[in-house]
Amino acid sequence: MDLLYKPNISYLNKIERFIEENYPINHPLTNQKLFKWFYDSKNIRYDNQQKSEEGLSLILALENDRIISILGFYDCLFRCNENLIKGSWTALWFSVEKYRKGIGAILMKNLVDEKKIICGLGASNMNIPIAKALGYKFFNNIPAYNFIINPKVAKRYQSPLRKVIIKERSLAKISFSDNSFLIKTEKIIDDITKKYCIKNYLNNNSITTHKDSSYLNWRYANHPFFKYKITSIEDKKGNINAWIIWRKAKLNEDNFIRIVDCDQEKKIDFIKIYSHLLNEIIKQAEFYNCAYIDIYSSNNNLNRCLDKFGFHKNTDYLLPNLIDPIDHSRLNLNAELYIDPKLNINNINLEVMKGDGDQDRPNRLIKV
Repeated sequence: MDLLYKPNISYLNKIERFIEENYPINHPLTNQKLFKWFYDSKNIRYDNQQKSEEGLSLILALENDRIISILGFYDCLFRCNENLIKGSWTALWFSVEKYRKGIGAILMKNLVDEKKIICGLGASNMNIPIAKALGYKFFNNIPAYNFIINPKVAKRYQSPLRKVIIKERSLAKISFSDNSFLIKTEKIIDDITKKYCIKNYLNNNSITTHKDSSYLNWRYANHPFFKYKITSIEDKKGNINAWIIWRKAKLNEDNFIRIVDCDQEKKIDFIKIYSHLLNEIIKQAEFYNCAYIDIYSSNNNLNRCLDKFGFHKNTDYLLPNLIDPIDHSRLNLNAELYIDPKLNINNINLEVMKGDGDQDRPNRLIKV
């Protein structure tokens, strides 16, 4: 068996056939536009990133020149307290069925040997023991929250195992008397991302994805299919204090808003600033006739704000995590984190949202 790190793009058609032969019909990653957006090494994902030679952000396992397993990832910068450290998000693991119980450890070990920090979301039961053996730390059940706009529509999408049937609209518990901020919402395009780069960001004994203009361009402005919007708050001096990225998504023929990312200056009144942002997104949800807003977050400051604002924990409502198609079998979202022991980083929180990894991507084939 041979391992190939960052294979040449000439393997693309062979990879597409491998996915078609071993995974469900019409898997979305057989769409070359989406696949190249995720895995083409030429995509710049952080400022001052050196342009890579042509290739794909994958590790292939080959037997007699036949693909038997693929591990996908994308490179990024991580904020780790005061430092920026190069690392990767894992974002794909496919194997021929008879190899699935052993090949994953080999591929993941290869990635661990290359990277200082590796994160992943949505690890399977098969993947968890492999990752733990390699020194990964696990974060189970990333908190999920909802704000109900239209209870009649929202309750259609609850799991049969729900604890509480949705009957009422959520109510904001915080008043909004301060008008000293400019709050606006706009589409994310290449021309505007530089102004949203938070330079004096919050360091909270945590690891999180660094969101500079190159990352925002790749991840949100240049997404091949999803259209994202950014709601920001600006002070009297014209400084952007914080922002939230979201998109309008579909549940069958109904709309809802999925919040996928956020960032903020370190010297802000967190509850006050984010309450204004959330209030603006509720107005957007009403404008688009959305049933509810959802958000997955392990950011402790943000989650305290959601609690105080009036969002409900999804442990009661059990609205779907997977929406395309709707799937109630995986309501929870976990996270995994590897840190090179040489970095000597301990007792640190991992702050993740839906925009990280591969959690907010199409799950059906999009034909173009």
